[in-house]
Formats: sequence, structure tokens, C-alpha cells
Amino acid sequence: MGHGEKRNEFVAAIADRIFVVYATPGGKTEQFCQKVISRGKPLLTFNCTENTNLINMGAIPLPPE
Repeated sequence: MGHGEKRNEFVAAIADRIFVVYATPGGKTEQFCQKVISRGKPLLTFNCTENTNLINMGAIPLPPE
């Protein structure tokens, strides 16, 4: 695990919720988001077609402003 991944895991562990703007389907950020959701931590993202993958896995959609 690289430094960035360790940092993200630490921040996710101490945060009340996580906000992700976008995660490429099948990418590392999407894998991280799946971990966050599987641990019961709220994951928020923009409600747009580009984030369908995150919303389908359980992310909470927020309206883009």
C-alpha cells in the first residue's frame, strides 16, 4: 500500500463521512469507495450520470450546485 492509500485509509477511519467528486469505474478510487461503504461509513457524491457507479454501490447522491 502506497503513502496515498495509507493516508486515505487513515482519513476515512477518523472521518464522519467521505465526499468523493468522481471515481473512475474499476479504478482505485472506486475500490476505496467500496471499502468505505462496506465499513458503514456514509459516502457522498454528486448526483450525476458520471457517478452512477458510486450511487449504485450505495453512495448518497447530492445535487450539484
